[in-house]
Amino acid sequence: MLLVPLAAVLFLAAACGPAGVRNQPPLVSVSSWRVDGDNLQFALRIQNVNDEELPLAALDLHVSLKDIPLLDYAAPHDIVVAARGSETLHLKATASEAGMEQLRELESGAAVSLPWALKGVVQTADDHQLTVSQDGHLYPVPGRPGQFR
Repeated sequence: MLLVPLAAVLFLAAACGPAGVRNQPPLVSVSSWRVDGDNLQFALRIQNVNDEELPLAALDLHVSLKDIPLLDYAAPHDIVVAARGSETLHLKATASEAGMEQLRELESGAAVSLPWALKGVVQTADDHQLTVSQDGHLYPVPGRPGQFR
């Protein structure tokens, strides 16, 4: 008999709780890089941390190696990342000559790794600008010339 009122109170208390995570920027990471002439192809993973789907309209990204500009990527994208889900985009951008020189040195073994940083903005379908960033170290993929992770 007491269980029904207790269950109702718990249900109402849960309904009055926080609405969940909304309007937070996604986590953006690069999982692989590949040199293609003067261009870089890269796999960009976008992970939605929100409890609602995240419709994206555009990306504006800037990547540097050791504080040397490597590439700028700005383009419209019409994708929807599911709530708490992720999407991987395979993108291509022209690399700077100074950045390509850094990659050649890394590939030749002159360096073991290179620090890199990604900064940018993702624009949602409803015109919110969400700032994203990631940094880490880039390593050559053994046995695969021109590929990095």
